[in-house]
Amino acid sequence: MSRRRFLTLPAGGAAVGAAALSGCALQVAGAATGGGESITMMVELDDVPTELIQQAQKELGIRITVVKNDITRLIAMLTSGNPPDLVRGVGALDTPYFAARGVAENLDPYFARSSVLKIDASS
Repeated sequence: MSRRRFLTLPAGGAAVGAAALSGCALQVAGAATGGGESITMMVELDDVPTELIQQAQKELGIRITVVKNDITRLIAMLTSGNPPDLVRGVGALDTPYFAARGVAENLDPYFARSSVLKIDASS
């Protein structure tokens, strides 16, 4: 299973849309590239089935930590400099809030140079 496939499954639309929020201007300890690294996802607990997370962990060689979507906790994580790697957001409601505070980052350059994730021109 590829990372792209993982992201396009149940939480795909929300997760990928919210990914722009998780690429915060604050420094993150590094992106998961396999080899024992980890990512933290802040989502609704029923967005991504446990079986899918376990499969992704096994096939990608990364540890995935799921944190319940909670705006108060997200703000605390952002403030502490330890934001989640992926945040589920409600675009029209959450995006202006984070953009106005300078914690959203344009992820297009990362996708453009990624050897794992590719932009799907057909959608």
